[in-house]
Amino acid sequence: IPINGIDIINYEQLENVDCSKYAGVVLDESSILKNYEGAYRNMIIDMFAKTPYKLACTATPSPNDPMELGNHSEFLGYMSRTEMLAMYFVHDGGETAKWRLKGHAINRFYDYVASWSIMLNKPSDIGFNDSGYNLPELIYYEQQIKTAQRQGSLFNDVAVSATNFNSELRLTKIPRIESAAEIVNNSTENFIIWVKHNEEGDMLQKLIPGSVQVSGNDTPEYKEKMLLGFGAGDFRVLITKSKIASFGLNYQNCHNQIFASLDFSFESLYQSIRRSYRFGQKFPVNIWLITTDTMTNVLASIKRKQAQFNHMKEQMIKNYNHAN
Repeated sequence: IPINGIDIINYEQLENVDCSKYAGVVLDESSILKNYEGAYRNMIIDMFAKTPYKLACTATPSPNDPMELGNHSEFLGYMSRTEMLAMYFVHDGGETAKWRLKGHAINRFYDYVASWSIMLNKPSDIGFNDSGYNLPELIYYEQQIKTAQRQGSLFNDVAVSATNFNSELRLTKIPRIESAAEIVNNSTENFIIWVKHNEEGDMLQKLIPGSVQVSGNDTPEYKEKMLLGFGAGDFRVLITKSKIASFGLNYQNCHNQIFASLDFSFESLYQSIRRSYRFGQKFPVNIWLITTDTMTNVLASIKRKQAQFNHMKEQMIKNYNHAN
């Protein structure tokens, strides 16, 4: 979309563009850089290597580990990911993909990050007044469902892997979905319900009168009509997936969300919640996390990444203010 010398495209169209003609580039949702082996990450860095002015914008620059900040550093032309790891990180045991910050280098690392980046929660982080930008309370409700003992087992497993995660979702579909529907049907307020599989959404539609599901199989026109329609108040309950609606949408009209099939992705959870929990929201935001006793490690992983993210955020704000 050309607008007075500014071109707006999605990442999928980047390979069809001559990037050498641009003086500057702005990446929106730049966490697309997070995977150091990702095709888009490498293409974006290569195609804009000589671009003079660059800005990368995201709420989740490193949703899994601080070492992912190296991808932003490399894109901006400061230090390559490999150089950053060698200077500030130590290899953590036998897993080639695992690195951790050197204990004595933590402050120096965040001083380095503060030299090319800034992270903001609110205007006061850089000395301005927060009037009009104070967010309401964010409230979590953890709802764990006890599963029936499975045939041939004395105890059910309490942890799933990425390999058997989808299988476990299907085994526990009915109690999770019924629990989500009960929460919604006992209320008259708006809700967003996040699911992983279409059959979960189909079941919810049958259990919740008037709900609307937006899935990957829908036409772009239908998706647009329903996603914008929910924001406009055309219906009360939206059922969809994070990969469809967790970026770029403003749903301050809704302050209730249910994650009926929580997965390992902290970024997905964070971005989905921020559709409702954003500036302009006037009510406390309620988040229900529905899990089972066979998937306790999923919630534990999310909490670990949340703590890690909070630490990174605090360090980046503190070191930026110290440097400036």
